[in-house]
Order: sequence, then C-alpha cells, then structure tokens
Amino acid sequence: MNWVDELDGAVPLPTGWHDVWLMLRPNEEGLTFDCKQNPLLTGSGLRKRLDRFFCHLQDFSLESIEMVGTQAIPGVMFETEVKVKGESKKVQLPVLPSDHFGLLLKIAQNRES
Repeated sequence: MNWVDELDGAVPLPTGWHDVWLMLRPNEEGLTFDCKQNPLLTGSGLRKRLDRFFCHLQDFSLESIEMVGTQAIPGVMFETEVKVKGESKKVQLPVLPSDHFGLLLKIAQNRES
C-alpha cells in the first residue's frame, strides 16, 4: 500500500496493531520511494515512506526489518531521456528491482507458543 502521512493522515490502526518500521527503527526515515537514493527514478525529487509493514502478533515477536532492493542489478542498464537545462539528453541508468525499495521483516515464534 502507498500511504503518505501528510496527505492521508495518521494510519488508522486498530488497537494492538503496530507500524513495524517505527517500532524497530524509530530513528530512521525508512524512505521506500526515494528519488535521491534510487537511480532508477528521475525527476520529481520525491522522498517518502510509502510502503509500510503493519502487524498484530500474539505467538510471534519482531526480530528485524530491513530495506531490500536498494542496489542496482549488476550489468543491467537502461536508456532514458532527461531534460538538462531545457535540452533532452539520453542517459544510461542502472536498473534496480523496483522503483520502490522493499521491506523484509523477520519474526520469531515465541518460546511459550
């Protein structure tokens, strides 16, 4: 899901549900759509935490969450046109798995379960 706090407001999570990124990495922005970090993206400069992982765990606990798909696929490039000072130029850019970075969540079963 794409969620923009500034436009959509606070995520209306029911009691007991949590935004995993905020729980495990509260001091990191978690920008999954980032025109500055993802060379696949050009133009807008948009930098947002669009992708979220929500959970309500009873028999499991959170271990870690990390961003994946942040590196270019080795040896794969694409050609596109960009405007530089009003002129179109063809440039070669690296290819990443997606225009969004992915989230990988690891959970562990509670021992008493």
